[in-house]
Amino acid sequence: MSSARLFGKMLRVVAGKPMLAYVVERLQRVRNVAGVIVATSDEASDDPIAEMCAVLGVKCLRGDLTDVAGRFLTVVETEKLGSFVRISGDSPMIDPLIVERAVSIYTKGCCDLVSNIVERTFPKGQSVEVVRASSFSAALSNMTSSYDREHVTPFMYRDMQSFAVCGFTMQPNRSHVQLSVDTQGDFDIFQSIVAKMDKPHWAYGMDELIALHDQIIAQGVVA
Repeated sequence: MSSARLFGKMLRVVAGKPMLAYVVERLQRVRNVAGVIVATSDEASDDPIAEMCAVLGVKCLRGDLTDVAGRFLTVVETEKLGSFVRISGDSPMIDPLIVERAVSIYTKGCCDLVSNIVERTFPKGQSVEVVRASSFSAALSNMTSSYDREHVTPFMYRDMQSFAVCGFTMQPNRSHVQLSVDTQGDFDIFQSIVAKMDKPHWAYGMDELIALHDQIIAQGVVA
């Protein structure tokens, strides 16, 4: 909730539901995962996140505000996870099929980390990482900088001699498309995209979302 660029964005309401609900509802459509867990901070400012998780019926675990990597390890250890999928909360348009693709690559290979941001070709807001829990724990024991502790996985990308990092890409390159919500302008575009939907939001895949995004940008229309 304490995002400096867009305070309280996770509970900002779009078409009658908070942004967090869009993230959760989309991820609940991902097959071959055990469930969805919201990992937020234990700061009082994030109490509304925990309360909303109760309303949504989704598990919420809490930890240090700035040590996000440590917070993830708490989730891993509490839930006894062998691996986990990491999705940013500012991705209310994440495509479940992209998550399934990453999970499929992970389950078929011997990767410590599967990601579509090794080389960024997917739109922002469509980023996904699948991480082996034991490898993440090993990486965390060597994370000494506040940057690594805050951003969770950069250490593993830098140390590819120790960790098998597997990337996947898309064509054409749409990395310039902003489907995440980081600023007020991003939020306004998200509102405009939702306003154009005539079916449940989770039924829109990445290509349809990009088309709506490009239409809104071309028209200069913001709801």
